[in-house]
Amino acid sequence: MAEIGVGAPGTDADGQTLQGVGAGPGLGCGPAHLLLRRPLNLRRRSLAPEARGHEVVRLRGAAAAFEAELLAVAGELEAADEPGAALAVSLITSQRAMLRDDELISRAEAAIVGQGATAEQAVLTALQALEARFGALKAPTIRAIWRDIEDVGHALIGRLGGDMGRLTIDPGDVVIAHDLTVGELISVIKAGAAGLVLESGSMTSHVAVLCRSAGLPAVLGVTGALRSVQDEVRVCVDGESGRVGLGGAAEAVADWSPRAVAAGSSPPGALFGPGGDDGSDSDGLIWRANLDLDWRSDQVGRYGAKGVGLWRTLYLYLGRDELPSEDELALAFSAVAERCAPAPVTVRLLDLSGPSDDADLPLALRGLGDCRGVRLLRHRPDVIDTQLRALLRAGRHGNLRLLLPFVSDVAEVHAIRARLERLRAEVDGPQLPLGAMVEVPALLLSLPELAEACDFLAIGSNDLGALLLGTGRERGGFERPTLPPALATAMRWTVEAGRAAGVPVSLCGELAAEPSLMGALLDLGLREFSLAPRLLPRVRAAAKAWAATAAAKGAADADAAADDGAAASPVPTSVGP
Repeated sequence: MAEIGVGAPGTDADGQTLQGVGAGPGLGCGPAHLLLRRPLNLRRRSLAPEARGHEVVRLRGAAAAFEAELLAVAGELEAADEPGAALAVSLITSQRAMLRDDELISRAEAAIVGQGATAEQAVLTALQALEARFGALKAPTIRAIWRDIEDVGHALIGRLGGDMGRLTIDPGDVVIAHDLTVGELISVIKAGAAGLVLESGSMTSHVAVLCRSAGLPAVLGVTGALRSVQDEVRVCVDGESGRVGLGGAAEAVADWSPRAVAAGSSPPGALFGPGGDDGSDSDGLIWRANLDLDWRSDQVGRYGAKGVGLWRTLYLYLGRDELPSEDELALAFSAVAERCAPAPVTVRLLDLSGPSDDADLPLALRGLGDCRGVRLLRHRPDVIDTQLRALLRAGRHGNLRLLLPFVSDVAEVHAIRARLERLRAEVDGPQLPLGAMVEVPALLLSLPELAEACDFLAIGSNDLGALLLGTGRERGGFERPTLPPALATAMRWTVEAGRAAGVPVSLCGELAAEPSLMGALLDLGLREFSLAPRLLPRVRAAAKAWAATAAAKGAADADAAADDGAAASPVPTSVGP
């Protein structure tokens, strides 16, 4: 975490407009609040003697990674041969030297070994000792050296993932930052921020997913935003077009965005009737909700979704030192199941991918690296069993389904089903439908077998697209969601495999939230979609418009065929003997 520092007050007389990628629904206007990272006191925690060696290794690894990053930046600056590059390279070289200096790293290691401090605490302890020494010296050059050491230490704490305090945001602020951790973004949302502008990120990044889920207007990938925006200047963020208006241009951006405002304010049920008991509309489409951070809210029914198509349970684990208990999980699952009954609630098995730093996780789940989906079973089967038992207990209170993320082999589905059956006998729970996410390209080679092994399938287009195309969901991806041919083919194969096995297939990735792609998705045979509830009205409207266009085209084609038949010679024909 970090504290928001106050930049230089003032206004943007130029009325500048910045362009990025719209990643959160609606329009947000308010005073800019620049996020400047300044570490605060870290939580105190003492490591057991046997854990201290591992913590020293973690510190050294973070320092080495930071040094490598600085080296790469220096190389890019030297290659660019820009004015001022030589000075920047010399500063970076100085920072690299500080990362190898005994004054900082060795002091931190001594705090780990001698005091049982975590790596983050140890770096802060070393900085505090150095500050006391440098503070007694008056020479300006010496004070400047201390400032460089402090900046390196702060950056190292950030790379270690330390919790460095609370974000101090006023309701209605538009937060401007380079990037945010998931924990920081949660604080931004809870504080009631009006909007978010980040220099980094993409449409498929986890920050973007959470912004859409929470309904926070956001624009990502705005190069140089922190340099362009002054603190307290009025900012309008259009999460639809990706425009950011500063100062005099803020109201112009607001005027450009009526569609964004309307999309977030469509009254539930205004576009469609109640539909069928299975959650389908009158045209046979099924709309379900994705749940993330705000799982306790009534967003599911408010925007017309019938049940939950994807509940990312990772958010039940973030921001705490201890694992949630079986009773706690069962209570959460039961509450949502009862609220949505009889519609299904699809709970994704715990997936430790991407959207969190190690420090955001309970202690028992730290240090596992990128342990995706069902692979957690190899490392912490007790954590998986706790979640499965909680689901089985909660299944008595509603229609719960279990979804397995990052499946790469059909054998993984069979292993979880066998485990689920064994635990069901222990807790006397109901049978739960079991499904798999199609997001690992290797799984495309065994889709028929997968469909036969599952009760339902869900396409995770975020990871499937990134892995198929060799892009990262955090940095790479698409300026706006698109449907590349390879991804379209993979999705069509999945739909066909499900149809052949009599297994329903849903789309729960971010492509489901893009109105411009709805026609293409329906052409692939998809009929069930799960997305952030707030985005559902505009996507349903796009589907209805596509259906009306398709019906009109079908009628026109039928009329044309009838006209051609009437004009042809009336020669009698017969079929068969």
